[in-house]
Amino acid sequence: MVRGRYSSMALAGMMVCWALVNSGCQSETSTPAAAEKNLAAEPATAAHNHPDHGPHGGDLIELGDGDYHAEVAHADASLKIWILDGSAADPVAVSTANAVINGSYAADKQQFSLTAQPQPGDADGTASCFVSNDATLLEWMEQPLARLRLSVTIGDTPWGGAIVHDHDHDHGHDH
Repeated sequence: MVRGRYSSMALAGMMVCWALVNSGCQSETSTPAAAEKNLAAEPATAAHNHPDHGPHGGDLIELGDGDYHAEVAHADASLKIWILDGSAADPVAVSTANAVINGSYAADKQQFSLTAQPQPGDADGTASCFVSNDATLLEWMEQPLARLRLSVTIGDTPWGGAIVHDHDHDHGHDH
């Protein structure tokens, strides 16, 4: 795994990620950030061992090299993100203060804090689900040119992944 900014290995990884995203894979399209765990992209021939959608029907984000996933779903006036294991099937509870979305659209840049929504089975002080009702974030979710990136700390390691919204399926809202 590559850490740091713009090493030659990270740049090569970004090029492979770009190719994966443009071939329809929901893999991370990362811009290296010193605080996030960046992945050395898997080869384009590697098979993904996770479903196309999460257990709640939302879009999946790979965190790391498939070590974890996040599921993103929104309906009407809320956005929910569930933190999942590497198989994208089981919840992973994290510290309740560790999930944000960094976004940019047009000339505007914002950071959106997500509110922890503990689920049954989550330990005290942790949550496997995070929610936002921020109208700007919900609007940006519908904009193809908006760039949104989830940042979450799992254990002591920061992870990140680009939110690539699939406008070709319905999850309870109008486009």
